[in-house]
Amino acid sequence: REALVAFLEQHVDQLDEDCKRRMYSNPLRVLDSKNPEIQTLLNDAPELFDYLDDESREHFDGLCALLDAVGITYRVNQRLVRGLDYYN
Repeated sequence: REALVAFLEQHVDQLDEDCKRRMYSNPLRVLDSKNPEIQTLLNDAPELFDYLDDESREHFDGLCALLDAVGITYRVNQRLVRGLDYYN
């Protein structure tokens, strides 16, 4: 969260009003922006995987290992974000 907010602060002049509003209240929602200019900017944003704690990283790596073991192909998309409305 802190790294993403710091990145957004550095580029605040490029953010639309919606992203400026979300930058502090819920910065992950900025990643879900439909604005193509914001999406281009976010290509340089910190990647969430770089900030996983050890337990979360081990869990993720274990899941990938299981998929590999049974021959399931997959692609990791580090920019995939779903808003809470998706789950309701």
